[in-house]
Amino acid sequence: MDALSEFFDRIQMTGRLFYAGTVFDTLDINKPDGTAFIHIVERGGLDLVRRGHPSIALDGPTVLLCPSTCRYKLEPNRDEGAEIICATFEFGV
Repeated sequence: MDALSEFFDRIQMTGRLFYAGTVFDTLDINKPDGTAFIHIVERGGLDLVRRGHPSIALDGPTVLLCPSTCRYKLEPNRDEGAEIICATFEFGV
């Protein structure tokens, strides 16, 4: 058995989709403790912006995983916006 299969055999994970579509404006993300986020950029481009850090360009297709508590913004960097899917997930034992 590979390590990833073993991980999913032992860990219970639940998730919830909270956005799917085109982003034309800034998404201000403030994650609660104990929740992880995943963002999938299907098409277009976004900048990941965190105060005190350089911006990171996310040009689709891209997967962004934020497993710890953090605050950040996702800002479209193209006129046509960005097609994204956003979900939360939590690990249980």
